[in-house]
Amino acid sequence: MFGAVAISASGLEAQNWEMSVYGDDAANVDTVGFRELLPAVSDLPPLAIYGTGANSFVAVGAGSVPGSVELNTTQGAPLASSQGLSLSIDGPGFFRIAAGGGSVEYTRAGDFSISADGTVVDGEGRALLDAQGNFVVVPAGTQAVTVTPGGAVEVSGKTIAQLDLALPTSEQGMQLANGSAYTAPAAAGSIALDVPGQGGTGVLAAGALEQSNVNLGNAMARIMGAEQAYQANAKAFSVGIDLWNRSNQL
Repeated sequence: MFGAVAISASGLEAQNWEMSVYGDDAANVDTVGFRELLPAVSDLPPLAIYGTGANSFVAVGAGSVPGSVELNTTQGAPLASSQGLSLSIDGPGFFRIAAGGGSVEYTRAGDFSISADGTVVDGEGRALLDAQGNFVVVPAGTQAVTVTPGGAVEVSGKTIAQLDLALPTSEQGMQLANGSAYTAPAAAGSIALDVPGQGGTGVLAAGALEQSNVNLGNAMARIMGAEQAYQANAKAFSVGIDLWNRSNQL
């Protein structure tokens, strides 16, 4: 009886984790540059239940655990935007932004604007980095900033900075840090930096933002499927507890 209870309990934990990931996807359906996460529940190694015959046994399931999470790297659809300094990437690559402690994070969210001191920042206030790793800063009193498909930042026809794009060896190795920003741990491999449109990177499109690639209909269907699995495990857990209590009363 205890085995049935433990197995169903593991299913409850795994399905709760799965619903949490799907729920986060659904919550970020309108988050600029967000890429959905696709969880996969893993099977635990089977248990060997021995029978009455010599060396006879049958392998039975031992439950499940939260497994891997795959990053959906499909590019989100572009959305025209006149707010701030809106940029999207048409193709592979990430903008580089300054994170705390001098570290660098990577994002597809191009909802940039110009701060009071002239620094180009993202929606979370983190500075956009140029190809030299410096903050992109526009001169005081600037009324209009132009960014070319190749990443040249221009003011009044003069280039004041050159952007690059980061291209990790493995996007699946990127780790979500905050909102639509990622870090690049060892699993992401090396990070190649190149001018937009070169080295396999995409080109920039001004006046547009990359929408979240979450399909709300698909996300809701996955949540409902995980919920049904959770309810089935809850029922099995309840029945297992009931049978266990009855056996203890014999």
